Amino acid sequence: MKKTNKFIGLSCLLLVCFFTSRAWGWTIENFTSEITLGNDSTLTVNEHITVDFQLESKHGIYRDIPVRYKRGTVNYNLRLKVISVTDEHGTDRPYETSRKGAYLSTKIGDPSRYVRGIQTYNVSYQVERGINYFNDHDELYWNVTGDEWDVPIGEAKALINLPDEIDQKEITWKSFTGPRGSMSSRARVYWEGSGLVATLDNIGPREGLTIVVSIPKGHLIQPSIFLRILWLVLDNGFF
Repeated sequence: MKKTNKFIGLSCLLLVCFFTSRAWGWTIENFTSEITLGNDSTLTVNEHITVDFQLESKHGIYRDIPVRYKRGTVNYNLRLKVISVTDEHGTDRPYETSRKGAYLSTKIGDPSRYVRGIQTYNVSYQVERGINYFNDHDELYWNVTGDEWDVPIGEAKALINLPDEIDQKEITWKSFTGPRGSMSSRARVYWEGSGLVATLDNIGPREGLTIVVSIPKGHLIQPSIFLRILWLVLDNGFF
């Protein structure tokens, strides 16, 4: 009788897992992002996204990265350039980028070819204007995963590399998890060697991980006043 009960329990668990995964058709198994901050305030981001299309036939994925924000009454746009998209072997994957509202959308995949099962997408890009400058500190406010995925993310990890001369004791941080606008967090944030790490498991659809790092003044070079004015004009249509 005990063996029968164990068998029934295991069967029910497998059925729950099966139907849960099939509810979305595919899932993101792992989302790892390495963010390197230079002294010139530029960000170099390398994302490793492992998805499981299961039995679905897909051309690929869309990676939508938020680039347009509001600061008071003015628009504030990140300058983001995708450098490369590859698979786990370093082989180039076809991609194209376009603006989609407040997002830069990267369409990844071959339109003439379908893929199934486990697929890896390594997305590398550079960002300007990703730092907030305050009177007493500078701030990296980074939406790691984005919050527009229609499928769950099994686990996410962000590794933030700061300039070498910055003392870890001078750094403060906070994180946010959940849907857009959430002020709560269940992420784990800790130092791993010289890098700051944030991890989060079981992220629901339309949820994400955001990390905020406060950096003492004097380490990052702010863009020139000319460039800041130019960006302000371009972002807000001033003439």
